[in-house]
Formats: sequence, structure tokens, C-alpha cells
Amino acid sequence: MKVLSFGEILWDIYDDKSVIGGAPFNFAAHCVKNGGEAYLLSAVGKDTLADETLSEIKNKGVGDKFITVTDKETGKCLVTLDEDSIPSYNLLSDVAYDYINTENVNAFDFDLLYFGTLSLRSEHNFNALSSLVKNQKFDEIFVDLNIRKPFSSEKAVVFGVENATILKVSDEELDFVNKILFGGSLSVEESLERFADTYKNIKVIIITLGAKGVIAYERSSNKTVRLYGKKVEAVSTVGAGDSFSAAFICNYLLTGDMYSSLELAVRISAFVVTNAEAIPDYDPEEIRIKPYELNKYLTENDELKLSRLFTSGMVLQANKEIRIFGEGKGEIEVELNGLKGAAHSNGEKWLITLPALNYGGPYELRVKLNSKETVFEDVWIGDVYLVAGQSNIRYNLRHAGVDQKTYKESEQLRIFGTNEDDISAFTFDEGWCSLKKSNAPRFSAVGYYMGLELVEKTDNKVGLIVCSQGAGVLQAFLPKGYLDDTDCFIPDEERCEGYTNPLYVWNKDGYLYNEKFAKMIPFNVKAAVWYQGESNTTGKDYTIYDKLLEKFIEKWRIDLMDENLPFIIVQLADYKTGSREGWTVLQQKQAQAAEKIDNAYLVKCADICEDNDIHPPTKNLLGKRLADKLTEIFE
Repeated sequence: MKVLSFGEILWDIYDDKSVIGGAPFNFAAHCVKNGGEAYLLSAVGKDTLADETLSEIKNKGVGDKFITVTDKETGKCLVTLDEDSIPSYNLLSDVAYDYINTENVNAFDFDLLYFGTLSLRSEHNFNALSSLVKNQKFDEIFVDLNIRKPFSSEKAVVFGVENATILKVSDEELDFVNKILFGGSLSVEESLERFADTYKNIKVIIITLGAKGVIAYERSSNKTVRLYGKKVEAVSTVGAGDSFSAAFICNYLLTGDMYSSLELAVRISAFVVTNAEAIPDYDPEEIRIKPYELNKYLTENDELKLSRLFTSGMVLQANKEIRIFGEGKGEIEVELNGLKGAAHSNGEKWLITLPALNYGGPYELRVKLNSKETVFEDVWIGDVYLVAGQSNIRYNLRHAGVDQKTYKESEQLRIFGTNEDDISAFTFDEGWCSLKKSNAPRFSAVGYYMGLELVEKTDNKVGLIVCSQGAGVLQAFLPKGYLDDTDCFIPDEERCEGYTNPLYVWNKDGYLYNEKFAKMIPFNVKAAVWYQGESNTTGKDYTIYDKLLEKFIEKWRIDLMDENLPFIIVQLADYKTGSREGWTVLQQKQAQAAEKIDNAYLVKCADICEDNDIHPPTKNLLGKRLADKLTEIFE
């Protein structure tokens, strides 16, 4: 991938040192670290700093063939520190990088053009870049607004947004940008929506949230994702945003996968923050190795924490011991409806169990972590069901062809989503949510109909924990290596297409187990519903799917500390255009597994679902059938 980075290269001048910088230079250098071929389109002077500048550019592996020499001095920013070491910056004007020459650039030589608003502060640069963008066709234009007052003009912001195919802006810049573009302040979510609705040229919109992570929208998939930041010991934020941009774009243009690209960008920028240098040494692949575990680059965290499954509005399973758990170091005390428990943790995961309670509520759950008390309200004892699988579980009510006027509300039905990213479903940070007309479109359609039917049948509070991933293979829901020494091990060259497709990064062994399921262990549930298999209908997978199901159910029962946990296996609906042999055999293997595994049950849906859609939109009859089976099991 070849990148052309347009804009400033300058030196931060301190009393005792000089440090090279500028967002376009930092971005280009980080692109090189992430496997790209990067060229800087900028200018230097004829002064002593020019030679040092060109030397630094070459040392970072960045191409300098588009660096021109002008009669102006090389860019500088004078930095002074007050008595508390807080810096102030004096960015010099009318310097070399305000006079960039674009005449020798050919857009066909590059996959991407990058620029920010500071580089457009001079009339010369604005006209030069405007002409370049107008007269030549770049496949992609990445604009990091990177607001620098008073140099980032309204004209530069509008030009950047109107020409970007990929736009990045920070939450701290939103007020300034939104007043220019939309006439007033907007929330982060409202900003994302307005950008998407107003500027159809933008394919990906990224809003960075500092230590809180990032939220982004991709037009081609109509998907919004939210990733959370990594807790690190910050040393300097200089270069972190540029490393994020480079890591994202290099990975995204290679794979086309927004989620994995954002995830890598978050992790790399977190590492950069732990360094004094804006461009420290690192290996992107090493940072990527363990997607959901802190690796050597990130600090260990002994902070005492409660699992995010515990929030106000939660449903706890009736007539089973109540497990309250978390991680970190310190003293823990809990109290629920007169039941008390305590524990001391040395930094590992901790678990407190309370005796079972009958149906009832609302209660308060009080949790003290190192004497700091949190009170959770509206806590109910009811029936909790784990609803898991791939896209037919993830399939939202909004896609099921149901008139929104008929959406129901119910305080009796609550949902918890084990997503970190996709806010078109329910996420960890939302906690437990009761069914409302406003959030019904995001409900799992199967869960919606099953849950309402169970509420009608039992009059109990019903809680659904949804653990799903579109195009997810079964093996990804198991720990890495769990199948290695078993008759379920399949060599890579014989695996299904869902595993071998590089775009499906979540299908690495253990990926979904760590991301989604492991975070709810060992929350007590009444039963589990498993609707999955579409992605295992190729390769060798479908021929041993019954054995895979055995191992899968065995492991999840162990983790949930319930060796007899009822498991309902939803048999795939017929699909006329699918892999005929693989589809049919897998359906048979599902039936065989349900017959063989104790306390496992098969629910068919071929007779009540469409057979011309891999995602049959008719989910109401299946939801009712699942509720009927669960009622039958527990009669």
C-alpha cells in the first residue's frame, strides 16, 4: 500500500532539546511500521534544520522524493514550560511547509492521500491541494481534521470533510467542527449520524474518544462499532492519534474489516501513549497477538472491579446459587435481600456465592469494593436464558419485517448483550435493558418472541443474555487449543471457509470465547439456546459437527458450573442455495448430537421458516416454539 502524506513537518524547540514532529510526518512514519510505503509531501528550508529533517525522514523509512526546498525557514514550534511543567506552544507562521509544491504528484502512484487542516492554513497550500484533489483522482482520501486553533479555518474544515472518503475527528474537536458544519453542538452519536447523512462521499467516519476508545460508522455495511480504550500508564499523548490513523488505514485497506482495524489501532495508540517518543519501536503483529488479553505492551491492572454483568435492572436466576464475581486486588462485600458474602482477592479473579432465592423483587444489590459501595437497584430474581450463536441469533427485530407500530414494551423482559463494539445491538456498557419500543428494533428477533412468550406463560421476570457473532464458526466459541488433542481437531487446510476467510478475524480459535462468552462466566442461567452452524457447512467441519457440539456443550457447561444445564439446539432451516451436502449433513449432525447428549434438545424450524434466505426473517414462530420447549423441559 502506497500512501502520500501532505502537510507540515516541523521541530518542537525546547530550551534543552529539539524534537521532530508534525502529524503528516508522524502518520507517514507509523504507516511504514504498519507495512505501508509512505511518502511525505512537504517542504523544508535552506537552514541547518533542513539536513536534520531529511535525515530523520530517511531514518524512519519515509520517502522524501516529494520534499521541496524553499527560501523559508524549516517549520518550528517554540515550546515553553511553566513552573508546573505545563507546556505552551508558539507555532511559527510563514515557514517552509506553508509552500508545498504538488506539481510532480501523480495520483495513480498512490492508494491514499492523507492531510489535516493545519497544512491548509496558507493560501498557497489550500490552492495547491485543491487543484491536486480536483484534477487527479485518488482512490482514497484520509482526512484527520486535527484542529489547531487559530490555524484551522472554517474553509479548511469544510474542504476536508467534502473531499474525505475516510474522516477522523476527535470528541474534543466536535464542538468546533459541528458549529461550522451543522450550526451547533451535537452529541457524539448525533454527530456520527449527521456526518453520515450529510456527506455521502465519506465511506468511514471515525470519532476518537481519547482513553475511552473510539466510535465509527462504515457506509458499505451500514454498521456502527464502538471499541473501548485500554488502560495504560500514560507518559505522552504526542503521536498517539497519528499512530491510530496509520494503524487503522493500513489494516483497513488490506483487509476491508473495520472492526479488526479499529481494534489494532486502539492497541497501538495505547502503546504509543506509554512512551515519551511519538514514534517508538513496536511490532504491530506482536501487539495484535492476543486480541482480548493485555500483553507485554500494556500495564497489568490490579484495580478491584465487579463484572459488568452486574447493573441496575439485572435479572438473577431463581432457585440457584447466586454468583457475584469480578477481578482485581482487595476486599469485597456483597449484600442482597439480607444475604451477605465477603471475600479477599490477591489480584486474581474472585467469586462470592449467595444462597438461592425464589422469584421476587425488586431488590437492591450492595457491593463494596475496598470500602467503596455501589448500590444496584431494580434487581429481580427470575429466569435467565443464554441465547447464543451466529447471525440468526444476532438478527434484529428491525430486519424481521414487523410493523414498528406493533412493537411491544415489557418491564418483565430484560436483555443483556455481550458486545463490546456493535451499538446496533446491545453492548456491555449499556447493562441490562428492559424491552421498550425505542430499543425493540435492536432486540434479537428470536429472543424477542421467545422472551415475550415465556413472560406470558410464567409471569416471571425473564432475562436474556445474548452472545452472538454473525458468520461465527463454532470453534471460535471455544478456548484456543481446546480441540487440539481430540478427534475434533481439523488441520487448517481442511477447515471451513468461515475460518480461512481473512476478513472474518473473529473466527480465530478462542476469539469469540474470550470476547463474548468468557466475560459472563460463571453467571448462573436456567438454560441455553444455541442457533449456529451456517458457517460450518463447508470444509471438513460439517462431517464432525455432532462431535464439535459435544465438546462445545461440555465446555460451556463446565464454565457455567452446571453439568446438567439444558441446551436447546436449533436445527438450521433449509436453504436452497447453500452448500447442499454440507447443509443437509450438518442438519443431520445437529439431530444426532441432540439425541446423544444428555439434557440436550432439538428444535426444528425448517417447516416454519423461509428456505430461500440464509437469514429467514420469520422468527415469531421459532421464538414461540423455543418458549414451548423450555416450558416443557421445566414442567
